[in-house]
Amino acid sequence: MPLRWKDTLVVLLPKVQNAHYPHHFRPISLCTTAYKIVAKILVNRMKEILGPLIAKEQAAFVPDRNIADNCILAQEVMHRFRTSASTSGLMALKIDMEQAYDRMRWDFLVSMLQHFNFPTAWINWIIACISGPRFAFMFNGHRSPWIKATCGFRQGCPLSPLSVYFMLGAAIFTYSGSYDCPCSSWHSTLFQ
Repeated sequence: MPLRWKDTLVVLLPKVQNAHYPHHFRPISLCTTAYKIVAKILVNRMKEILGPLIAKEQAAFVPDRNIADNCILAQEVMHRFRTSASTSGLMALKIDMEQAYDRMRWDFLVSMLQHFNFPTAWINWIIACISGPRFAFMFNGHRSPWIKATCGFRQGCPLSPLSVYFMLGAAIFTYSGSYDCPCSSWHSTLFQ
C-alpha cells in the first residue's frame, strides 16, 4: 500500500466557545478516500467470520448484534447485586475504552490473527493498512509537520473498531480456552 494512502489529517473542532485547552477540542481524523475503500473491502470480508470469534457480550460493530442488549445486561447485573443475599463475591467493573484505539499494539493483532490461523496474505493486508500511518494537524488552515505513529489505530478507519474488538474477544477466548476455531472455512471466505 502506498504510504501516502495512510496519511491522516486531524482537524480539531472546538467543543466550547473560547476553547483554550486540549480537552476543549474534538479531534476528527480525515483518512484518504483510497485508504478507506481498501479498508472497507477488508472489513466487509472480515465481518462474515468475526461473529463467532468476538465474545457474545460484545455487541458494537458486529452484524446481527444490538448494543442495546448490553444496557439490558448491565441493568440485570445491577439488579442481581441489589437483590442478592450474598455479602461477598460480587463485583462489577466499568472499563473505559476511550483510549483503546491509541494503545493497541500492532504485533498483538498479528499474534491474534496468527493464533486463529488467518491466512498470511490476509494478515499482511491488515498490517499494511494499520501500521505506520502519519498524522498532521490542521491549525488555522495550515498543516503541521507529519508525525509517524508507532502503535494504535486511527479513529475514523473502518478497520479500527473490528480490530480492537477482535483482539479483545480473541484474547478472552485464548485465555479461557473456550473456543473451537473454525479456521478451515476462513480461507475461502476471505479470498472470494
